[in-house]
Amino acid sequence: MSISDWIQFKFSGVEAYEHSQASETLLYDVEAKKWSDVLLSLFDLSMSILPELKDSGSILGKILPAVAEQYGISKDAVVVVGGSDTQLAIRSMEPSPNDVVIVSGTTTPIIKIVSTFEKDPDQRTWTSRHIDKDNFILEANAGVTGLNYQRLKEIFYPNEGYDVIEKELVETTYFQCVASLGSLIADEEEPLVKGGFIFNAPVSHQLTRGSFVFSILWDIACSIYENYKFLCDVSSHNESYIWACGGGVQSRSLRQYLANLLGKSIRIRNTFRQASVLGGAFICNEALGIPNETPSVLEETFPREQEKFESLYQEWKKARKTFKHVS
Repeated sequence: MSISDWIQFKFSGVEAYEHSQASETLLYDVEAKKWSDVLLSLFDLSMSILPELKDSGSILGKILPAVAEQYGISKDAVVVVGGSDTQLAIRSMEPSPNDVVIVSGTTTPIIKIVSTFEKDPDQRTWTSRHIDKDNFILEANAGVTGLNYQRLKEIFYPNEGYDVIEKELVETTYFQCVASLGSLIADEEEPLVKGGFIFNAPVSHQLTRGSFVFSILWDIACSIYENYKFLCDVSSHNESYIWACGGGVQSRSLRQYLANLLGKSIRIRNTFRQASVLGGAFICNEALGIPNETPSVLEETFPREQEKFESLYQEWKKARKTFKHVS
């Protein structure tokens, strides 16, 4: 079982595997929505080792009495089948089919929801099941992005909050520092193993820690943009907006950079900060027949200064190319 399905088993005593999690096993037929006899035979595995597949949001069973007592939970509580964290985050945003959602966390999946099975013949994106019964997820992923930002914040802003960073980013006018920090691009067969910052020499008096943080967020935004373009090659996206959620898009600056690059507005809902947790709450409510409060649009960021940022995008591409050839 996956970790989440195993936890559900520990709470209920019922073995099961949820479909969006099963999509990650290499043993599952995503299009047919079932375990794959062909893939199992390739790995010389027996179907008997795999538990029954269950839909996200279905009731798996009652909580085990010993677990209820240990954690002070009602003995009448039930265990609801969950799902993959990315899909749960998407659920809390309540997008429509054909919408694109950026989930900015430790890594950054760029997702499109599709109602029919689509597969990239060039293997730049992957297809999995959504947590509803009918839709699929097309995904490109910018790799480790939020984790980079968090670790470098500890270097440049060890004692300040993100509000200080945002203030200094707004005040930053020196954009001659660019970074490439190992994010992933969908068509690259190997990840970058070297990264760093490039700025003019000798060191300018205009170079501040805000310049470095700008370059970190710009690297994230450009990586998302590159992956979004490959996603659109597989399945076109014509809406004028993109949804975003996750801790990374708490940064207004990052949302603005994304809008400038993508040429589309970036929308966040009031559920965007703890999107995966709230998605889990939503499906539990649905399983128990409890109405969910419809999430509202909290903020929408529109593109501006696109010509200036196009030039900065070209500088980022040069920097990435430089590090790509460093051994």
